[in-house]
Amino acid sequence: MTLPTLEEFLASAMKRGAWPARGYVREAGFRDLYVRYTTHYIGRGKRKVLDIASVNAARPGNGAFTALMRKLALLYPHLHLRVECVLTERFAKALVEKYGFHPDANDMSSYYLLR
Repeated sequence: MTLPTLEEFLASAMKRGAWPARGYVREAGFRDLYVRYTTHYIGRGKRKVLDIASVNAARPGNGAFTALMRKLALLYPHLHLRVECVLTERFAKALVEKYGFHPDANDMSSYYLLR
């Protein structure tokens, strides 16, 4: 069985409205990319969020995550993003300094939000 692309996954999840939608998706530059389309409390309200739950780049450090962030900003500019379980200091620093994420105040310190 072929995995859906990220766009196919999000189109299906947004259409169905079932919560949460989750699964592995196909995305250029990644061996594995596991995501969830769900809701989280952000600020004072519940917001639709794409959780990037597990990232395994085919070649770490070669721009796959940067390409993913550009694609998401272009195709889904109003979608909130959340990266889970950030395990390395280097990645945490890049999320904040390069991509504009901030630590999720509603959750553990290894979770980062954008938008």
